[in-house]
Amino acid sequence: MIALYLMVLMISQAPVGELYAERMLGLLKSEKVAAELNLTPEQRKKLVELASNHAKKVVDLRAEIQKKTIDLNNILRTENYTRKQIEPLIKEIANLEAELRVLRLMHMAEVRNVLTPDQVNKLRERFQMEVRQEIREKMRERMDREQREENRQRMEKQYEYRKGTEDTGGRRGN
Repeated sequence: MIALYLMVLMISQAPVGELYAERMLGLLKSEKVAAELNLTPEQRKKLVELASNHAKKVVDLRAEIQKKTIDLNNILRTENYTRKQIEPLIKEIANLEAELRVLRLMHMAEVRNVLTPDQVNKLRERFQMEVRQEIREKMRERMDREQREENRQRMEKQYEYRKGTEDTGGRRGN
């Protein structure tokens, strides 16, 4: 019962956990991060093996999802499809997507088992640092966009004002 509860909890939070796992695993691919973590040759070898096995499983699941999606789209293109035709495919696709999420999270757990607690903490700190940096960059980009929009609006007002004064011989026309 507890195992079922944990599985449901894990799946219900999969999108966030999935993104976290993908980004953490992406960090491990960096030689700089690997050096910072002081990975042993054995750890590197095990992580490469895990990544390779994981990638193969992900490719298979994604291909199956794509095939089922094509089948579903073919049915949806017909004029008179029924619930009985589409519901099994929708459920199959949903199950495959859930399986993919679980696979990613389990892979992250396998990776954590290869690392020492200190390495996991360093990786987590590095991850948090990169997330903070990404948030700052996005905020900067947003502020830049907002500033450009404000400048554009100001220029439009100046243009309209100048246009109005030129049309009235230098006086502001109403």
